[in-house]
Amino acid sequence: MQASLRAANTVPPRLPGWRAKSSSAARVIPKSVATGTGGCADTMEHLDVAIVGGGPGGLAAAAAILTARPELRVAVFERSTLRPRGASLGVQPNGVRALGAISPKLEAAVRRLDSQPGIRRHFADNDSLISVKDEDGPLKYVARHGGGPIIICAWHSLQGTLAAELPEGVLRQLAPLDRYEDSAGSASDGDDGLTLHFVAETHPPVKARLVVGADGSQSGVRAQLLNDGPPLFADTAIWRAVQPRPSWWFPEPGAYCVFGTPPHMMLCFGLVDGSVAWQAFGPWPKERLDEIGGGRMAYTPDPVARREAGEARRARALQVFGGCCSMAVSLIKEAEALAITEHGQFYRTAESCKVWGRGRVSLLGDAAHLSTPILSQGTAQAFEDALALGRAIGEHGATPEALRAYEAVRQPLASPHAAACARQRATSGIVGICLHCLLRCSEQKCAALPDPFFCRPCPSPVPTALSFSKSA
Repeated sequence: MQASLRAANTVPPRLPGWRAKSSSAARVIPKSVATGTGGCADTMEHLDVAIVGGGPGGLAAAAAILTARPELRVAVFERSTLRPRGASLGVQPNGVRALGAISPKLEAAVRRLDSQPGIRRHFADNDSLISVKDEDGPLKYVARHGGGPIIICAWHSLQGTLAAELPEGVLRQLAPLDRYEDSAGSASDGDDGLTLHFVAETHPPVKARLVVGADGSQSGVRAQLLNDGPPLFADTAIWRAVQPRPSWWFPEPGAYCVFGTPPHMMLCFGLVDGSVAWQAFGPWPKERLDEIGGGRMAYTPDPVARREAGEARRARALQVFGGCCSMAVSLIKEAEALAITEHGQFYRTAESCKVWGRGRVSLLGDAAHLSTPILSQGTAQAFEDALALGRAIGEHGATPEALRAYEAVRQPLASPHAAACARQRATSGIVGICLHCLLRCSEQKCAALPDPFFCRPCPSPVPTALSFSKSA
């Protein structure tokens, strides 16, 4: 046990080669390319690495690659825009260590987002107070045995912080991928790399030596690469929003609340910027999955359509939570329509997460090994993926060999997490029931929980003394 705790507190070696954002003018993208205007076949942009998906995992991967190989041409293609959305998330200690190994500056910036949860209140559906705890069992256990606390922050704040540290022009917004293909027009990988095409010509086609799918649970890259079908629906819908702190919110720093009991539960955290972020879990029938976006969350840039869609999401959330705790209902009613997101909870079997890539394409984060929210490891695992990918590209360059080296390191380490997610779904029923059980855990009970991934040190896929070549 002592050995494992010492390993948990081992800080992984940093990726060498960090340079300030302004030091690589070659990565500043022409405005016509960055905004998705102009461009034709004979002036097609050539990239070394194209990352599809601008969530925390994709952005961390770009930072890791550019840390290891600052001269590479890297772009992240995000289908929507950076804006307040989603809710809160927890970055467990292993994820914080991975981020620090990519860049201490990134780690420090993310630590400043931590809301430092304190007193937790749990309210029943009839508004009665079930419990008040000033020492949370699961969070305290992670902090004591994982080498540091869980960082609780808003998803959009984490995304924005990671994006702000990338060089200008790396992140391309409103660029939803349609497909990738080789120069001959097939989906195989040609000697000249792959060509990426975007929906409705929102961005000019680009060529890339490598493509990394970091586009989440409903990954379009995975669908084309593996054609293994959609993930499995867990009979649960999730609604999320970030909004101003309500007048009745509790005054002490770090206050957070749990509203309701299974099968309907909401978690709400007070954030460092004075807002609150909530996420509500409730049962949802498979035959109505299309009402909450089906297998993929849709995004439209049209503000009128987005507002109408937000109001429809609010109405569905109120259908599920209308008879629950009045504080939860008021949060749903008072949220800005554009801030409400909605989707189903999905999972994949461990067996389906054993192949991550082929040729010049690989997967990262939820696209490779879909996480469930209760284990709170999705972001941490994605950061570990990003670190390993950066190290592999640092050693092998922007080559298929780098992707295979990355997969060889990370797939065995992520596989137990994928199995734990599937096991949690199989044994715990809906997410709300699992939440209820977890929130009742004392620190002593947490010690008996399986698969404490947060205790594991970051992997070292390449020798720590390796001197990465700075040549192309």
